Amino acid sequence: MDDWVRDLCKGSVEQMSGYYSLREILGYNANYNIVLSDRGRGKSWGAKWFLINQEGTFMCLYRQSSDMQFAMKDWLEPILKGDAEHEARNPEEFEWEGNDKEGWQLKMDGSIKGYFRYLTAVNHIKQEVFPDDLNWVWWDEFIPLA
Repeated sequence: MDDWVRDLCKGSVEQMSGYYSLREILGYNANYNIVLSDRGRGKSWGAKWFLINQEGTFMCLYRQSSDMQFAMKDWLEPILKGDAEHEARNPEEFEWEGNDKEGWQLKMDGSIKGYFRYLTAVNHIKQEVFPDDLNWVWWDEFIPLA
């Protein structure tokens, strides 16, 4: 990893666990946050816990339908497994609704918690009405740094 990328990540990796923490970057209260690091640091894991525990709804954006489908296969894995800081959630709390063409909704306890969409369907997304409590949009994308 290049030094400039490592410097961007300093202070964001928890010393105890060695995994990325959203605590510092969210502390800036910025409208947009960009996190760059090597693979396997827990960026997606932490973001999933954050999104599922926030009030209101969230949206996960992916580049294309196939990226969305691939990500959805194990999106709930950290939530259902739990970890040292989070208790595992019951799989019966969650349900997927929708389709690959128009996107999916993740329901939690019978209510929509998350919207899963892809950017190549931008014309459809632009016409869609989302609820007022859509508080977070998360785009998890691989960007080769080397």
